[in-house]
Amino acid sequence: MSAELIAVIAVIAVAMVFDYTNGFHDAANAIATSVSTRALTPRAALLIAAIGNFVGAHFGAKVAKTVGDGLVTLPTGLASLGVVFAGVLGAIAWNLLTWYFGIPSSSSHALFGGLVGATLFAVGGQVQWANIGQKVLLPMILSPLVGFMLGALVMFLLLWTIKGLAVVGRAPAAAQVEERRPVAVGVGPGTVGPAEPISPAPPGVAIMPAPGPSFGLRVRERLHHIVQPGPLNRFFRWAQTFSATAMAVGHGMQDAAKTMGIVVLALYTGGVQDSKTEIPEWVYYTSATVLALGTYAGGWRIIRTLGRRIIHLGPPEGFAAETVASSVLYYNALVLGAPISTTHTITSAIMGVGATKKLSAVRWGVAGNIVLAWILTFPGAAAFAVIAYFVVRPLF
Repeated sequence: MSAELIAVIAVIAVAMVFDYTNGFHDAANAIATSVSTRALTPRAALLIAAIGNFVGAHFGAKVAKTVGDGLVTLPTGLASLGVVFAGVLGAIAWNLLTWYFGIPSSSSHALFGGLVGATLFAVGGQVQWANIGQKVLLPMILSPLVGFMLGALVMFLLLWTIKGLAVVGRAPAAAQVEERRPVAVGVGPGTVGPAEPISPAPPGVAIMPAPGPSFGLRVRERLHHIVQPGPLNRFFRWAQTFSATAMAVGHGMQDAAKTMGIVVLALYTGGVQDSKTEIPEWVYYTSATVLALGTYAGGWRIIRTLGRRIIHLGPPEGFAAETVASSVLYYNALVLGAPISTTHTITSAIMGVGATKKLSAVRWGVAGNIVLAWILTFPGAAAFAVIAYFVVRPLF
């Protein structure tokens, strides 16, 4: 077995370790809101997230190509594999550090930071800063802003719809009484019209039973029932099953694809394949399976932060946040091929949804710590990768 092949296997192995840590670190992205609103039990939510991640991985080819070819120019030979190996180790170290403290940082930006940090000190390596700015830093800034604004907008529309239904369902009491009053029908000379109950009935007059409620009244009564807190929460808990699944598929599109990009990069630089962008079928299945296993292992520290510490979420808020986040993920993965952070997107959507109650409803101190972690992720992972590079360089 050649030294190049051994190095390729080592890089693929460490990429799968990163994939697994990505799974349990970012499991909260897909299920925290559903668990905190009690729409799903924790294990059921993790199972849905694992299946969604597995399915989503097969639709992340555009993101994988961006990661594998476009961010850094590696040196030639074994040294290139050493750079990738060290970069992924830096991302793993940052993931474990933030997981320990329960901070929902971005595994995606940890990976990008790790690759950049290791490449900076490699002889012959070059960072493509223009692409880093366009494909990493710009989405890092825009995706939280878009998530926050869309989260607030969707929640406002949802509240407006619910209030509108409540107004329609609140039929005037007088109209209900009028529709349900008994009718006195004269069987002899006289008139037919509404009357108060008469007991006993005078000769020649029959008391007809009150007619049932009209169709319009029944619809209003049904709407009035639906918009009550109990039925409304039950409906949105049911709807969150679908929004959480959509979120899990979007997470797979983004995060499994990044691992696939690293594997393809290792295969190409190690001479195993000639194409920088072709993704073998076994890479899809391996990356998806490992991410799903890591997801099912769970990341309860971060789930508590996203689901409870930022803001108290109800089922309508959870549904709105997941719907917004998954839509943003789908658009970037399928249309733009941009590797954005699922962590940034869902967290900012939760903040936007929470801000519709009142700004003080969001625990801005916790949110500020999360944003600080976002800012530090790229340079922090890069610093870990630099240390790892100097450690493993003699081996490559």
